[in-house]
Amino acid sequence: MIALLYKHKGERCDLKKWRPISLLNVDYKILAKTMVNRLKGAMGEIVHPDQTCGLPGRRVADSLALIRDTIQYITDRNICAELLAEYIRKNPNIRGIPTPGDAKKEVKCMLYMDDVTLFCTDGKSVQSLLEAWKDFGKASGAKINMNKSQAKVFGRWDYNLLPLLLGTTFPSSLGATLGHVTLADAALPAPDRTVNPARASGGERARLAPGIP
Repeated sequence: MIALLYKHKGERCDLKKWRPISLLNVDYKILAKTMVNRLKGAMGEIVHPDQTCGLPGRRVADSLALIRDTIQYITDRNICAELLAEYIRKNPNIRGIPTPGDAKKEVKCMLYMDDVTLFCTDGKSVQSLLEAWKDFGKASGAKINMNKSQAKVFGRWDYNLLPLLLGTTFPSSLGATLGHVTLADAALPAPDRTVNPARASGGERARLAPGIP
């Protein structure tokens, strides 16, 4: 059974503002939980380290730390780069940010569930990204929503190479603000505030630091 869920954006009379959600029966949930429990021990070896959601020993804080450090590295060295809210992992035509000490390794993307952050360093990488999106769409039937995809520019850049909507403020990823902002602007939780991860919203989970119960 499929029900419609309102996105809380725009007019309720517009069908585009609703998204379908599947209502699963108990038998399916029991079978799915059994399969998950059996695969849990091997998932860490199967799922790429870029994905930090739902795996033992991986936290959203790991993704945020890498994204913040990469932006700081770009800013300090005046590297041309843009932050995209879409994903690609191992395309040799897309150049990411080389890691200090090992130029052969690059930071290209970080994932948390279906939230993906991508780093590119030149116009050819952006064009290769768009081609990869098209190939992915042809193979999977999925389509990238360009209206929800944003680019954030750091360093020198030719804006004509960017077909995406440009962000005018500091980028926000996984519920946290990134860049040179104050703690108040970043909306970090107060030190004396305890958040229950099981009941926290997506934004609150994104702001949980390691060690907070």
